[in-house]
Amino acid sequence: MPVENLNTISNALDTTVAECSSLVSDLEKCVKENSNFRRLLGGCNDLSVELQKCKKKLWELKRRENYLKSLERKKVFKERMEKKRLEDNS
Repeated sequence: MPVENLNTISNALDTTVAECSSLVSDLEKCVKENSNFRRLLGGCNDLSVELQKCKKKLWELKRRENYLKSLERKKVFKERMEKKRLEDNS
C-alpha cells in the first residue's frame, strides 16, 4: 500500500471535485439539449455513468482522508495518555 498523507489526499480531492463538477455541467447540458425520447434511449447514459464513477472516487478519497485523520487523532490521544501515565507515576 502506498504511503499517503493528508496533503496528497487533499490535492486528489480538489482535482476530483473539479472533474465531477465538469461532468455535472456536461450532463446538465446533455439533458437540456436532448429530447425526452433520446434520453429514454440512453442519449446521456455515458455521462451519467462517468459521473457515478467520479462520485465513487470522491467517496473513496474522503473515506481515506477520514481514516488518515483518525490515525492522527489516535496517535495524539495515545501520546497524551502516555504523558499522563508518566506524570501520575512520578
